[in-house]
Amino acid sequence: MSHIPHISYVHECTYTYLLFSHMIYLSSVPELDTHLHTYLFIRMSVELYEIK
Repeated sequence: MSHIPHISYVHECTYTYLLFSHMIYLSSVPELDTHLHTYLFIRMSVELYEIK
């Protein structure tokens, strides 16, 4: 059971990294691409949350 907190921690870090990447990406792409990337980001976030 001791590995479970570690797995959760990894997911937290991954989520934080994705959020950070997403913010950088949004600041450097044309508005047309923003909607698609936001959709993909939200989808990945939901999948990460479900894994937890």
